[in-house]
Amino acid sequence: MPRKSIIAKLGAAFVLFLLFLTFFSSTLYSLNLPRVVVSLPEGGVVTVTFQSEGVVEPSSDDQLFTISAEFPEHMGLLPANTAVRIDIPVHGEYRLWGTIITITTGGQLLGEVSFSSDSKISGGERAVITIELFSRRHANTLPNTAFFRDAQSYYILHITRERAFFGYNYFARQERVEILDQGDYITAFRAATNDERGPIIVTSDRFVVPDTRVRIVDDQ
Repeated sequence: MPRKSIIAKLGAAFVLFLLFLTFFSSTLYSLNLPRVVVSLPEGGVVTVTFQSEGVVEPSSDDQLFTISAEFPEHMGLLPANTAVRIDIPVHGEYRLWGTIITITTGGQLLGEVSFSSDSKISGGERAVITIELFSRRHANTLPNTAFFRDAQSYYILHITRERAFFGYNYFARQERVEILDQGDYITAFRAATNDERGPIIVTSDRFVVPDTRVRIVDDQ
């Protein structure tokens, strides 16, 4: 076999070996990157849930009852006749619906809830009152876990990609946002700019520093 042919084959084999090492090291490095789950913003309604406890008090009507309970301060903005859910641990879990009839402030915020019931309730039972508040529909919402806060303001981390030798590398980029409404599970927001952005990190297996490379996974 001619010497030139042998040298050419050895050179090609060496190049393939270098490519393999590069691919292997790149794959190994990517396995150690922060693993993130991403999502796109979507329209939604923010829900906030409050709970309080009180004792059932009978009235002159055998089927009409009231419950006095303490609520957070901003609950005073609620109008009368706001629907509430009432759970009373009698005969198992007894669930029914009532309405707020008054809210007064006297050192603490007290709400009075009225409801009607059948013979299962006699008065004196301990009840849990659950109130769910619903916002107007917002154009952009994400899970609460998508938001971070530093000394300046809230921010999110969206994904950009850059072409690499083998495919693409993905990076977390910081974007400032204004919080419009925050609920039990999702938050409504407005971005500081109208620039197009990639999907947004909603969960990760470790804290992600802006401008670092990440690995996108379907779930954790």
